[in-house]
Amino acid sequence: LPVTFSPACFDEHPTSVRFLSYGSPLLAEILSGLAAPEDESLPSAGLARCTASGDLDLRGWYRRPQPAAPPALIASFVSLVDHLKANAQAETSDSSLVAEAQACFALELAQAAERHADIVRRQRTAHYLTIRSKAQFLLLRAALVEIALGQSPGLFDGDVYPSDFNEQAVLGLRRHGFPWAPLLKLAHQPGLAPDPSNDFFLKIAGEKRESLVGRLNQLKGEARELVKTLSAASAAASRDS
Repeated sequence: LPVTFSPACFDEHPTSVRFLSYGSPLLAEILSGLAAPEDESLPSAGLARCTASGDLDLRGWYRRPQPAAPPALIASFVSLVDHLKANAQAETSDSSLVAEAQACFALELAQAAERHADIVRRQRTAHYLTIRSKAQFLLLRAALVEIALGQSPGLFDGDVYPSDFNEQAVLGLRRHGFPWAPLLKLAHQPGLAPDPSNDFFLKIAGEKRESLVGRLNQLKGEARELVKTLSAASAAASRDS
């Protein structure tokens, strides 16, 4: 297979050349077939290699930039090659390098774990806010359907539907019990009120009562699912706060 590590080469031949980079299944397959370096041979080259697996799968290469200096992380493959070339004739082993490098790697690992945890927290918070926004959108639609029903009351309709475009039209959904009451508890915020110029309302305002009732039942089914999803997202976000 023709492959390249060069983005420029791949841009020139996107259909005939495969780009090997992190995330590429082919690169992952190649790397998984390589044996790990023999750790006992590394100190003689002025190198220490540290590894960690589990939630974070990390590797770290360290060198001592100068005698008696603390180990420094080798951040790129080019830097590793340059170090190997510069130390090709090294004759002495640095016996303390490995222990010091492991201490440095432990700190790097802790910082990476904290960054990873912060990313997870942000993702969970973003997911919760997205689901809550969907729930608020659904509450507003249900209120608009009820307002449309309230503007054309049925002869034998025992329910009293709202007719004003205010926050009470949304809060009034609570009278139906599940799933509207728990969804309101999870998603309502002050000021959530329907808009008479909403395109959805302008579309349904002239519909027959049977059609409006059908819409309300459909929204009720969606609300059932959202209660479960939003409750789980809220619990996950709360654990991280």
